Amino acid sequence: MPADRAVAPLVAPVLAGNRGALARLAGWSLLGAVPTLASGRLVAAAADRGFLAGDAALGLALLGCYALLTACGVAASRQAVRPLAEIVETLRDHLVRAVAEGALRAAVEGRPPGGAVAGITQQAEQARMLAAAALMSVRTVVFGGLAALAGLVALAWTVGAIAAPLLLAAAAVLPALSRAWSVRYRRSLTAQEDLAGLGQRVFSSLRDVRACGAARHTENALDAVLRPSADTAVAVAAVEAARTAVIALAARAPLAVLIVLSPWLVETGRLTPGEVLGAVVYLVSGLEPALRAFTDSVLNTGMELRLLLTRLAAHSGPACRSGGARPVVRTGGRAVTRFDLSAQDVTFAYPPPAPPVLDGACLAIAEGEHVAITGPSGIGKSTLAALLAGLQVPHHGTVRLGGVPLGELDEKWLRTRIVLLPQDGYVVRATVRENLAYLSPGAPDAMLDRAVADLGLGPLVRRLGGYGAAIGRPDALSAGERQALVLARAHLAAPPVLILDEATRHLDPPAAERATTALAARAGTLVVIAHRLDAISRADRRIEVGPSGRITAPPPPTGTRRPPRA
Repeated sequence: MPADRAVAPLVAPVLAGNRGALARLAGWSLLGAVPTLASGRLVAAAADRGFLAGDAALGLALLGCYALLTACGVAASRQAVRPLAEIVETLRDHLVRAVAEGALRAAVEGRPPGGAVAGITQQAEQARMLAAAALMSVRTVVFGGLAALAGLVALAWTVGAIAAPLLLAAAAVLPALSRAWSVRYRRSLTAQEDLAGLGQRVFSSLRDVRACGAARHTENALDAVLRPSADTAVAVAAVEAARTAVIALAARAPLAVLIVLSPWLVETGRLTPGEVLGAVVYLVSGLEPALRAFTDSVLNTGMELRLLLTRLAAHSGPACRSGGARPVVRTGGRAVTRFDLSAQDVTFAYPPPAPPVLDGACLAIAEGEHVAITGPSGIGKSTLAALLAGLQVPHHGTVRLGGVPLGELDEKWLRTRIVLLPQDGYVVRATVRENLAYLSPGAPDAMLDRAVADLGLGPLVRRLGGYGAAIGRPDALSAGERQALVLARAHLAAPPVLILDEATRHLDPPAAERATTALAARAGTLVVIAHRLDAISRADRRIEVGPSGRITAPPPPTGTRRPPRA
């Protein structure tokens, strides 16, 4: 498959979903180019009409206008960072999802993944940084470069005639160097993947290496992969150095020619002294940065990004490789007004040779019921929870909410009605407020206060610095603290169906008791997977999962005990 056809499916959904961010980025970039457009003209006027004409006040005023426009341009460039971040973060998430899906599918189908997953996901992060750099460079080229060129032609077209041949010569040489760089960089990527794959295998087997006395053999194997990786990196750097020299010649030679010819240009009246100075400003602060950015974005970063995306496309899921963008969620599906859960003749198995985890399982959970699911470890309780939440699809049978199969429901709607909390709480790098209100954006402080008080998180919130404090490193929190924040998040959202999969295992007994009490008193359905007797004893009914997915449970009670909040 050609590289462009392979890359397009990875990028197209990101661009289509961020049209607003792209428009804002272009708008702020256009405003940021205004100082470049006016720079040479203002400097020329300040010199000719101000200082050289004996009117220092006018000269200073014109330079002050230039400084004010520059400050406005900086502010506009700063505003462009937010839409830029939206685009590249979405791209990173999309790439990681696609690569992880491809790796998992390859493992399920018994195929080799085509490269170490650690190396591939590292390349996805590298693609994010390259995309940010490429977009910033494109801003400079398209808006800054065109603004400088337009201003230069309007001020002194003769300078453009001097610079054009040198720019054309650089344009003829740089593509050849870039092609050589592309070939060497592709080899470097392959060497990086080989090194990451071997390193992962070696470091996971250090005990076996020592036990078998294979240290020397392992060193030789690593060295055989490490040397080509280093050699390819040096080869890439050599081509980059050659390109840097060409860029410097193309960018500075017009300036040198202008300085040499400036006496003749002034004496013949082709340019005024101020116009010569303004042309220098356009060349130094406009065209030279644009030429460097063009090389960085199109002939360097852009090509590097294209190669990375091509390689990531080869490791992504088939939906991305086929050219069709797989939707993230089902949209346009149905919604229901009642929230009873049922599973009928449900069978689910992981890839062979694993036996079925659930085989013909049937159960019914009434709306508003509090149910405890018990059974030995590894028997399939978490799998059942994932099936009830719609995060797994049964191979046979049907899971229904309100009498409607989960596959027919709008997935975005479903995610707000059934919430599954796993054993380990997921806390994001954001403020305490954003973590607590992750499932209910815009929740007022009063609701946050009630959720925090119900679960006894006041001391933790105060220690973190309040709702507005940032959690820069989620791993700096203990597992219990992360789990407590996630429990408060679910309690605040108050979904009609809440499923807890050992969601209090990291809490100490008093904190677990308080969380269990608060969640048991909530409105709506509560499904608890737990081994603690206190969590099980509070349930209205106990469902036991046995071997081969055999489910033992009394029938659900009639009526609704705890209706969900509207």
